[in-house]
Amino acid sequence: MNSQAPEIRLIANAQQTGTPLIYFWSKVVGAGRANEGLRATWQEELDMAHSEAGFQYVRFHGIFHDDMFVYREDPDGKPVYNYQYIDDLFDRMLAHGVRPFVELGFVPAEMASVKNTTFWWHANGSPSTDNAQWPVVVQHTVQHWIQRYGLSEVRNWYFEVWNEPNLPSFFRNGTQAQYFELYKLTAETVKAIDPQPRVGGPATSNFNLDSAALATVHAQGKPFGPLAFRGSRSGLTHFWTIAFPIICLLILYRRIPILKTSR
Repeated sequence: MNSQAPEIRLIANAQQTGTPLIYFWSKVVGAGRANEGLRATWQEELDMAHSEAGFQYVRFHGIFHDDMFVYREDPDGKPVYNYQYIDDLFDRMLAHGVRPFVELGFVPAEMASVKNTTFWWHANGSPSTDNAQWPVVVQHTVQHWIQRYGLSEVRNWYFEVWNEPNLPSFFRNGTQAQYFELYKLTAETVKAIDPQPRVGGPATSNFNLDSAALATVHAQGKPFGPLAFRGSRSGLTHFWTIAFPIICLLILYRRIPILKTSR
């Protein structure tokens, strides 16, 4: 038995007309939770991720978490908004040339049907106790961003409704129907402010896709933008860890025409 590895030979024609290579893997990077972005080391690493790897967007949890202080209620139950921390974070991100990939979730503690459902920082991954107040929080926040950064800038952002609602820890005691209602309320609220921002989801774990359910959402006229998933450490993700570089090489050498991007 020959123990030597078989020879692999790649041939490229530099004279041949090529097709654009879209660096989709450098589009967005995940970065924990929002509060971590207030740290100096996080900002330094963000600058490196943008300058060295070309990442254009950053996505993180906890926009409305208690440690960001965006939403509170006074003793009479009236909303109190404070954007000091989120403004500081977004200002610095944009100064580095990186835009927010906004995850609209989880709920503030005052609105959580179940508190402390996941993560060591006690995220409130549960349906809102008040479906009338949640859109108000989203509306107030998005309008603040438009006022601070301008409509033309915010139109370049992505908005994603929640994170992995198919997992119990992130949507505790919630149902698929409740998530679709949450999505509808959130997307319609953003689109009512301006129709152009890109709002999408369902932000499920490990590429779980219920095509029949999404078809129902579409048929009901719910605004649907970018289709978003998250890859966690599972067998499927390990498969893609191996397959992804191979696919990139095949695209480079034009062996998979179906994956080509045309303009």
